[in-house]
Amino acid sequence: MAGLALKEQKPREEIKAGESYRFDVAHYRQLAGIIDERVELIAGRIVRMTPIGGDHGYGVGKINKAFASLWDKAFLWAQSPIRLDDMSEPQPDLALIHNHAIEPGKIPPASAVALVVEVADTSLAYDRDVKGPLYATAGISEYWLLDISGRCLFVYTEPTEQGYKTQRTFTSRERVAPVAFPDCTVHVADLFRPIKS
Repeated sequence: MAGLALKEQKPREEIKAGESYRFDVAHYRQLAGIIDERVELIAGRIVRMTPIGGDHGYGVGKINKAFASLWDKAFLWAQSPIRLDDMSEPQPDLALIHNHAIEPGKIPPASAVALVVEVADTSLAYDRDVKGPLYATAGISEYWLLDISGRCLFVYTEPTEQGYKTQRTFTSRERVAPVAFPDCTVHVADLFRPIKS
């Protein structure tokens, strides 16, 4: 046929038995309609997310409520994907997106994120050791990790290619504010279910 040129096909990456296939964001998006589970793309791997329990749900609700006053300054992007790079599209429990960077219908890139928050009930090690370094490498300036069972908040700042340079731990008796929104002070105790006496 005259005038038609066939696209040169890239050779497929050979996958050996026992190895896993690594997906990029484009391939992951193609699968979105057929995967009937809560999953996220982490470093090219489709990872099943832990089920949301009562304590986790409560923590997510409380962290959203804590930032309600920021509606005019930031978009509260709850349990939705953010794009870190071509191989990672995690779904943090909350991301504060700069209002000027929100594009309706598009997944926000890491450059649009002022703060990312994960609530850890059973996923503390994974959120700290896998997702935290990914957020840092993507240049997200601040990462909060709410430890439900430890009743504390880990705050990570100063991202580098190796992870966050600074980590502070805040207990229930303390208050903290995001670096990007210093007027929005959060009392850490308010993020947890009250202790029954």
